[in-house]
Amino acid sequence: MRTAKAKNLILACLFGIVLLASGAGNNFIKEYQDKLKATNKKNAEELIKLADWCKKNNLSEETKASYKEALIYEPGNSKAKKGLEETIQSVKPEGYDKLSEEYHKKLSGAREKIADNFCSLGAWLEQSKKNDFAASEYRKAMGIFPDHKKAREKLGYKKYEGQWMTEDEIQLKKGFFKFNGKWLKEEEFKNEVNKLLEEYKQKLQTRFGITFKMRYIPGHIIACNTAENEVEEVTRYMAGFYNEVYKKYFNKELKTTFLMVYFSGQNEFAQKMPQDRQAMGVYYPSEKTLYTYSGSGIGTVFHEITHGYIDINFGGFPDDWLNEGFASFFEQPTVDLDMGSVTFGYNNWRLPSIQNAVRSGNYPPLSKFAKMKQCSDSVTLAEARSLICYLYKKRLLQSFIDMCLASKNKLDGPKLLQDCIGKPMEEIEQEFKDFVLNSKPNDQIIQD
Repeated sequence: MRTAKAKNLILACLFGIVLLASGAGNNFIKEYQDKLKATNKKNAEELIKLADWCKKNNLSEETKASYKEALIYEPGNSKAKKGLEETIQSVKPEGYDKLSEEYHKKLSGAREKIADNFCSLGAWLEQSKKNDFAASEYRKAMGIFPDHKKAREKLGYKKYEGQWMTEDEIQLKKGFFKFNGKWLKEEEFKNEVNKLLEEYKQKLQTRFGITFKMRYIPGHIIACNTAENEVEEVTRYMAGFYNEVYKKYFNKELKTTFLMVYFSGQNEFAQKMPQDRQAMGVYYPSEKTLYTYSGSGIGTVFHEITHGYIDINFGGFPDDWLNEGFASFFEQPTVDLDMGSVTFGYNNWRLPSIQNAVRSGNYPPLSKFAKMKQCSDSVTLAEARSLICYLYKKRLLQSFIDMCLASKNKLDGPKLLQDCIGKPMEEIEQEFKDFVLNSKPNDQIIQD
C-alpha cells in the first residue's frame, strides 16, 4: 500500500505568517486560506468515498488507511474520525486479491483528483501573481500523483525518453555537465574541474603544508588527507547527501562552491586548527568551508555542511533552535557501505539530556524555546534536535522548513509550529513531551 508514501509527500499549507513575510495583503491571506480549506475538504471527501467502498467490501486495513489519509487533509472531519473508530480488524474477504487490485486503481484515481484540486488552487495563485505559492501547490500535486501532466509542466519538467525530467536531468542525459552555471561537454568540464581543484590544492598546500587528495561534486570541493578508499567513500556519501537532502529541503540553485577539508585524524586537526581542537568538525560561513577529520564520523560532515546549506538559503544563520536542530538531525545516519547510501530518522546520544530535563521540568517549554536565539548547553541543543525529530515523526519536517524559508530571519517559532501542525501550543507541547519521553537513543523514529 502507498499510504505512508502519500503522507510523506503531502505538504502542509503555508499559512498567513508565510504570506505576510512575502508581502501579501490581509485580503489575499484570507481568500487563500478559504480556498485552501475548500480544496482540502474536497480532498478529504475523495478519500472518504474510497473508505466507504473499502468498508462495504470488508477491506478493513484499506478502510483505515483511507480514513487516516482523509484526516491529513481535514483533521476535524467527523465522518473520517467516526469511521476510523468503527473500523475493526477482520479476516481478508473472499476474492481479496481482485478487490485489492480494484482498491489500488480507485486509490490512484482519488489521488489524481486530489492532484487536480491542488493544480486548480495553483492556477488561481498564478492568476493572483503569487508564483512561489503556486509552485508549492504544483509540488503537492506532483507528490500525490507523480505522473500529473499539468503539475509536471508547470514545474518545468519535460518528457524525455518516456520519463519526466528537469532541464538539468535532460542535459546530463545528453552528456553535458554543469559548471559555474554553464553546460559543458565532458572533456571541457573535466578540464575546468581539474583547474579548479589544482587551484584549491595549491592554496591548501600553502596554508597547511599538506598535499590533499582533491575531488569535485557539483557545488562541493572535497580535500582529504586520508587513504584513497576513504576519499572515494566520503565523496560518494556527500554526493548522495546533496541529492537527497539539499534538493529535498532547499529550492535555491546551489551556485556557491563549498570546500570540505578532511584531515588525517584528530591530532592533525588539533594541530592545524588549534582554535577548534575540541570540536569534531566546524563550518566557517565567511570561508564557506567545513573542517573535520578522519574518524569524526560521516554524521559530523553532514551536520556541518547542513549549516552551509542553511547559511546560503537563509542569507545567514537563523535562530539556533532551527539552525542547530536541523543540522543535528543529520548527524545520526545509517550507512550502507556497499551501496554508498545513507538514511536518516534516528534518535541519538543527545536524547537523554532532554529526557532528564523534561522529567524534572527543568527545560524551556516550546513556547519560549522556539523564540531563543542561542542554544549553548546540552539540554537546549538536545531540545533543538528533538523538535526536528518530532516534526519528522509527524511527516511535517519538509513543510516546516518550507515555511521557515519563506519567513527567512523573521522567525516566529511558536506561530510557525502552530500553523504547520494545526494545533494550539498547549497540545503541541504535550505531544512533544510524550514523544521525547517515549523515545530511546539510537532507535529509528517511526513516522505517523
